Amino acid sequence: MSWFRSGLLVFISEKLNATVNWDAEKKQATIQQDYTTTIQITLGSDIVKVNGIQTKIDTKAFQSNNRIYVPLRFVSERMYATVEWDNKTNLVTITRPIGKTNSQILSARYNKMGEPFLQTVKLVNGKLEGALTPLPKGYYWGATYRYKDANGKVISVYLNEVYKVGQKFSLPVGTIGSLSATVFKDGTGYGGFHYLVPSMEFTREGE
Repeated sequence: MSWFRSGLLVFISEKLNATVNWDAEKKQATIQQDYTTTIQITLGSDIVKVNGIQTKIDTKAFQSNNRIYVPLRFVSERMYATVEWDNKTNLVTITRPIGKTNSQILSARYNKMGEPFLQTVKLVNGKLEGALTPLPKGYYWGATYRYKDANGKVISVYLNEVYKVGQKFSLPVGTIGSLSATVFKDGTGYGGFHYLVPSMEFTREGE
């Protein structure tokens, strides 16, 4: 984007509760936040490492007047902040929930993606019904329904393996059971929803 591109490394990091280590020999900054996010940026390079995974960026870090400037939006968003630009005032606003860990922030975001699923879950004529709802590209469901049948045997149904997104499921309700559903990306899930069946007592995880 043509408007703001770079910001002061130390200022941004400290305001987002992160620490910065500078390797003068490698000309490389390592930003560490909440023990869950590590960002490595090298001056003049368009390759950044986030938790060890290389990512190409369009704005390189540079040095001016003994200060290091880094891609503002990229760094802020990787530390789970939101960035907004006001064209009228030329003001950049960076927002991050106060007192929240990265895991709590991600749980809230993932749960919000999955909320339409909650509207589908219900008990109908002794059956648990619902449907896994669509998610943004790159995200997917992990959902399991477990219940005890009349003989006391525990039955497990992995909904995301048996049913396609949007396909209705209708499953038996045993003496006791539970439905758990979590949104995943790249093998990691955050937050989640949990129902006790048949009471339909509901809890939202991770936030």
